[in-house]
Amino acid sequence: MSMTSEAVLGRKARWANVRRETGRALAAALIALGVAFVIILLTSKAPLEAFNVLLTAPISRPRTIGLWIDDVAKLTITGLAFSLVFQARQFSMGVQGRVYVGGLPPPISPSPPLVLLG
Repeated sequence: MSMTSEAVLGRKARWANVRRETGRALAAALIALGVAFVIILLTSKAPLEAFNVLLTAPISRPRTIGLWIDDVAKLTITGLAFSLVFQARQFSMGVQGRVYVGGLPPPISPSPPLVLLG
C-alpha cells in the first residue's frame, strides 16, 4: 500500500469518526429535548407555549444572547480545566473553584498606569 492510499484511508476513517460523533451529539440533544418535553407536558398548564419559550427565550433579546455566550464560555473553560486535571490523573471535583481563583489575579492586579498614578 502506498502512502497516498494510507492517507486517503486515514482521512476516510477520520470523517467516519466525525460523522459518528456528530450523530451521537445530535441524538443526545434530541433525547434531552424529548425528556424536557415530557416533563413540561406533565407539569405545565400550557405545555406547547412553555416548550416554545424554552426553545426561543435564549435568542429573543441581545442581553440573553450575551448571557448565553457568557455561560458557554465559562462552561467551556471549566471543561478544559477539568479535562487537563483528569488527563494528568489528578482527579478533583474542585475545578470550578480553580477556574474562578485562576481568573482573579488579572483583574485584581494593578495595571502599569495605575501604579504610576499611585
